[in-house]
Amino acid sequence: MLRYAIKRILALIPILIVVSFLIFFMVRLAPGDPAVNMVGGANTSEEILSNIRAKYHLDKSIPEQYTIWISGVLKGDLGTSYKMNSSVVKLIGERIPITIQLLTMSVFWGVLFSIPIGVMSAVKKNTIVDKLLSVVTSLSISSPVFFTGMVLMLIFAVNLHLLPTYGTGENILENFRYMLLPSLALGVNMVAMNARTLRSSMIQAMESNYVQTAIAKGVSRRSIILKHALKNSWIPFITISGVQVASLLGGTSIIETTFSINGIGSLLINGVNTTDYSVVQGLALVIVIAILLINLLVDIICGLIDTRIQLK
Repeated sequence: MLRYAIKRILALIPILIVVSFLIFFMVRLAPGDPAVNMVGGANTSEEILSNIRAKYHLDKSIPEQYTIWISGVLKGDLGTSYKMNSSVVKLIGERIPITIQLLTMSVFWGVLFSIPIGVMSAVKKNTIVDKLLSVVTSLSISSPVFFTGMVLMLIFAVNLHLLPTYGTGENILENFRYMLLPSLALGVNMVAMNARTLRSSMIQAMESNYVQTAIAKGVSRRSIILKHALKNSWIPFITISGVQVASLLGGTSIIETTFSINGIGSLLINGVNTTDYSVVQGLALVIVIAILLINLLVDIICGLIDTRIQLK
């Protein structure tokens, strides 16, 4: 298992190198002069603009700028936000706990809802129950995250006055109340794909030879569903869950803006709106690293469940 994990980690290195350059290059494709964007006006004297370009190494070529930036990244320095006049690492450190809590709660709701829906759909295949659950999952996957969030806000915050509409609390426990609606909005969007994947895997498992043999031996239906079909459907479910968690990182930007949550998603949106190069490229790199680590964790978990994966 250790050899498999090391092999997967080493495979991430060239991906990170390529992705880091793409992020750096694409950020610089933004229209306008970065130095002019920093001072907020085109009438600034050329001397001031030259000083700004020299300070942020904008007077150098793209390869030289990349070398300077990636050297800082390897030392744990993602640059300085010129709009907030603060270290990007510090800004991320202040906001990332909120985003982690939001993602954790979202994954919890997504898994909590998708498992019973997927199992029930498989057990009740082609019945009215299966069709109704299929409609529910179709609605969840077709509804944009911000729309789901606004509907939940309208019902539980505006009409019922049960939950707050925006912001965060003073601590993790208080944040639970503030994060309930946004995490539900993200979690609901995760349910459809997970439930459908679990349904397909369980149907395939229940039609397999070993399950048919268990039925012939008189094994109870409950045991067949839980100990045979569900147990052997975990790998596809965990794999698609990992993909969904990675996609939720993109959804946080939308939902954090909708609910005025000061996480890294709203920080990224603010950085894009203000053309804050350091914030955008630093956050983009952190998000890519997080996605790669999530995929690595999923591969390791699947490898522990099924040792045949380690041989691939």
